[in-house]
Amino acid sequence: PMGGEAIFTSKAPGTYSYTASKAGYITVNGSVTVVDQNVSDFAEMIPVAYDVFFWVTEEGSPMGLSGVDVTIDGVTMTSDFDGLSVLEGYAPGDYDYSASKDGYITQTGTVTVVDQNVQETIEMSLKTYTAIFVINDGVKPIERAKVTFNNMEVNSDVNGEVTFTSVVPGTYDYTVTKFSYVSQTGTVSVIDTNIQESVTINLKTYSVMFVINDGESPVEGAEVSFNSIDKISDGNGEANFEGLIPGSYNYIITMNGFVAESGIVEVTYADVDVSIALIIDAVEDNYFSNVSIYPNPAYANVNITNASNSIIRIVDQNGKVILEEQINNDRETYNLSDNPAGLYHVMLISGDHVSSTKLLIVR
Repeated sequence: PMGGEAIFTSKAPGTYSYTASKAGYITVNGSVTVVDQNVSDFAEMIPVAYDVFFWVTEEGSPMGLSGVDVTIDGVTMTSDFDGLSVLEGYAPGDYDYSASKDGYITQTGTVTVVDQNVQETIEMSLKTYTAIFVINDGVKPIERAKVTFNNMEVNSDVNGEVTFTSVVPGTYDYTVTKFSYVSQTGTVSVIDTNIQESVTINLKTYSVMFVINDGESPVEGAEVSFNSIDKISDGNGEANFEGLIPGSYNYIITMNGFVAESGIVEVTYADVDVSIALIIDAVEDNYFSNVSIYPNPAYANVNITNASNSIIRIVDQNGKVILEEQINNDRETYNLSDNPAGLYHVMLISGDHVSSTKLLIVR
C-alpha cells in the first residue's frame, strides 16, 4: 500500500484494538469497530524527541558559566546561573552547535541524539592577548631589567623587550627593576587587543659633599672643581654636588693662602662625604718668590724660571695630574699643546714648601 496505509481484510463485525509502531516514533494505540461496511482509521505517528542538556564551564574552573549563548539547529538558549542550557525536542540525528559569549573564544561541536536525552559539556576559554614591555634608559634598550607583571617575573632581552602571552582582559600593575637603576611602576589595561608599553628607567644618582676646613674651622670661599663643575664652599665649608652616577671623579680644591688639594672620589651606590683639611700655602714665606711662570695665559709652551731642584705638578680642573716631574734647571719649558684649553693649577713642591698658581691655556 502507498501513502502510509495498512489494510487488513476479511474482518467480521466487531471491535478491534490496534498498535502502530516504528523505530524513532511514539507508538500509537487505538481501536476500530466494524459494523456493516469497510472501516478506515487515521493514526498520527509523532517522531520520538529528546532533550539536549549543555553544561557550560570556564576553562580551569569547576563552576558553571552563565550568559553563554548555545545555538543548535537554529535555536539559541542562554546558559543560566549554573551554566545549564537545555534545548528540547530533537529527533535522533546529528546536530551541530556553537557556544559564544563576549570575551570568550566561540566553541563549536556536534551532538548525536540516538534514543535518549543527551548531555554535552562545553568548556569556554577566555580570549587572551600579548603584553610587550620595552625597557630603555631614554637613549638605548636596557637588557636584564626585571619586569614583574601578572604574578610573573621576566628579564628583558638584548632589545630591552619582555613579552607576556595568554593575558586575559583586565587591569594590571607592573614593576620594572634593575640594580643601580630607579625602579618604575605603572598600570596597563588589556581590553580587546595586544598592547605594548614603553618604560624608561634612570640610573640612580648620588651626591658628593665636600667639607673643607683648615684643621680647626670651616673654610668659606674655597673653589671646588669637580665633575667639570666649579662651586664655592659656604659658611660651613661645604660644597655639595648632586646627580652623580657610580664612577671615579677627580677633584681639585683651591683657596688663596692654602695649598691646592686634589684627588679622586669613588662613588659606589651611596652618597659620599669628603672631608678636606687645607694646608696654609708655604709661598707666604717667600720661598718661591723669585719663581716666574710665563706666559699666562699660554698657548702651547710654558716657561718656569728659578725653580730648580723642585717638583712641578700640573693638574687640570678635574683634579687629573697631567704633568709631574723634577725641575733640574733654572729655566724649563713645558709643551702643553696636547692639552685642551682651560684652567690648570701649577704646583711647585720643595721639601715642606708648596706653591700653587693658576695657569690658563687658550687655543
